[in-house]
Amino acid sequence: MNRMERNLGEDDLSITKQERDLLDMDVSDSSAPHLIRASTPAPAWVAANRQQILDMVAARGWALIRGLGVENPADFRASVRELGIALMDEYGDLPQLPSDAGTTGVFNVTKYPARNAILFHNEGSHTTQAPRHIFFQCAIAAEQDGETPLADSAAVLAALPPHMSDAFASRGLLYKRNFVEGLDVSWQHYFGTNSRQELEVRCAEQGIKLIWRADGGLETETLRPAVMRHPDSGKDVFFNQILLHHPASLDPKVRKALTSMLKGQGFPRDVCFGDGGTIPDSWVAEVLRAHIRVAASFAWRSGDVVVVDNFAVSHARRPYSGARLHHVILGQA
Repeated sequence: MNRMERNLGEDDLSITKQERDLLDMDVSDSSAPHLIRASTPAPAWVAANRQQILDMVAARGWALIRGLGVENPADFRASVRELGIALMDEYGDLPQLPSDAGTTGVFNVTKYPARNAILFHNEGSHTTQAPRHIFFQCAIAAEQDGETPLADSAAVLAALPPHMSDAFASRGLLYKRNFVEGLDVSWQHYFGTNSRQELEVRCAEQGIKLIWRADGGLETETLRPAVMRHPDSGKDVFFNQILLHHPASLDPKVRKALTSMLKGQGFPRDVCFGDGGTIPDSWVAEVLRAHIRVAASFAWRSGDVVVVDNFAVSHARRPYSGARLHHVILGQA
């Protein structure tokens, strides 16, 4: 009997530091089935090889294009446009940083401390505006580590114990955002408006529930699936951001400090089952371990471009040292 087939033991209840930092996962090169070797000039090469790229993404969930020599945001955007996928020039209400060069629709990847990992997630899955495709470009590869592990979301779902996958599929998820002064940006900055009326209309259109606090603060709730049917393959896939929202993913010291500081208020970010039930910490640990077990990885090289089907594959980022500069483009659903 393996660990997945037995009841969780005492040691399985919490995420370890090694797991939280993605240090226990296999980071050997898994790119071979996904690698397409390219030649320059980049936009013309992508146009000529468009179908090969799209076929690989459809079959395997992602493709690594190496040898394009794409070094700046403008060339990156021009190359991606040749795939014929509708792109997102803006990303709804989600805070994205424009590229250093200011190229429309090209963003810097999330700024997050190099010493910390960004855990697995399907981009925008906690919103009603999730992009179908994500395009990553490596301008400067980290001196050490900094990989972007990619996990097949159908394989992740299959790696969970059946009682967990069934519960996630049937109960869905409720994502919560609590705009706490001093811990988060203001709701005015986040949504780009000072008008409650405008915000209420916009959020009603997007299925976001607003809860106004007596002190003028704001909480939001968004009901979303945890499991969805992939529109092309027909497979059930694990499609969510549990690991980015649940407090169990936080460092225990940070979680304890926030709990003390908030004095009964909700965390800046949280997620529960769609019916309001609590997702146990031990379940969140299993979600992370399922991703770690099935994830593929590779070492970035400057100029690499990766095309990801966001509905089929989740992504993460390992800690790194040295300079690292990556850009991202989002494709419409």
